[in-house]
Amino acid sequence: FNDAGASQVPMNYDPQKGIVSGGGAHHADDPVTITATPNDGFRFVRWEDINGTVTTGNSYSFTMPMYDTAFTAVFDTNTYDITYTVQNDTRETIGTGLPMGTVTLVGRHMHFLNDVLEATAAHGYTFSGWYSNGTLVSEANPYIFSPESDSVFEARFTVNNYTVSTVSANTVMGSVAATAPVEYLGTVEISATAEYGYHFVHWTEADTVYSRTADTVVLATDNRVLTAVFDFSQYTFVATCDTNMGIVTPDTTTDNYLTEITTTAEAKEGYHFIGWADQVENPVRSDTLKANTVITALFDTNAYNVTVNANPVEGSVEGPATNKHF
Repeated sequence: FNDAGASQVPMNYDPQKGIVSGGGAHHADDPVTITATPNDGFRFVRWEDINGTVTTGNSYSFTMPMYDTAFTAVFDTNTYDITYTVQNDTRETIGTGLPMGTVTLVGRHMHFLNDVLEATAAHGYTFSGWYSNGTLVSEANPYIFSPESDSVFEARFTVNNYTVSTVSANTVMGSVAATAPVEYLGTVEISATAEYGYHFVHWTEADTVYSRTADTVVLATDNRVLTAVFDFSQYTFVATCDTNMGIVTPDTTTDNYLTEITTTAEAKEGYHFIGWADQVENPVRSDTLKANTVITALFDTNAYNVTVNANPVEGSVEGPATNKHF
């Protein structure tokens, strides 16, 4: 209004950041109160005059002088305290608990400006979401947001499941027990069983020996494949005889399961082969090695016919018609 006796209280401000009231024309000695109100996302900082800061309060009261007095309302964009936490693995089998990942936070934490939260899962875990006060805020990763208040975000993760697979290097020689998926750092019992005639040697993983025990435990640190390796069992094949009467070759053989063993029995002078104790008649025999085995060659003393002739005119002789060697 036009009041020739009044002085002015001009007020400078950014209307995008806030509003002011109380300015305009006032008479000398009038009480005057000016007030600044920030818009959403801003905060009031201070009132200034030509000499500098007058007050940091939103309202300022003074007695109107006889001259114009200008003020400036200073506003600023809100800044917020943005922090984060990382979920720990609290399973009893883990012990003290491992951080399940890491987080980076980039931004100025100001209203209207974007901050960026990004989570990186540690091995064995998968990022599942951002939570605040126990409530899911976002599953996005990275999560881009404009802060509107002080906030604490928790990066949560899930525990991965892994499979410890078992295979037999030779299914004729042996078998392995099936396994089920387990959580990261869980344990899996694996087992290998050799077929008859074979024996378990070791477990290998990526061509490296893992264990020489058929029943063992594996830690599920990742998807893993273990191979059970088997080999032939060895047995001893022994051929015996009365060495005064003959010989057998070979007399002792140690070899792999299912190996064919050929054995020959040969009588010494004055004796003859009569068979094997297990009813095999041929002096040369072939056997498949399936267990520790003992065979026996049988011999007997040769028998001879002795014929004695005499002149019946001169006399006679008597004696056995048959005699054995020796």
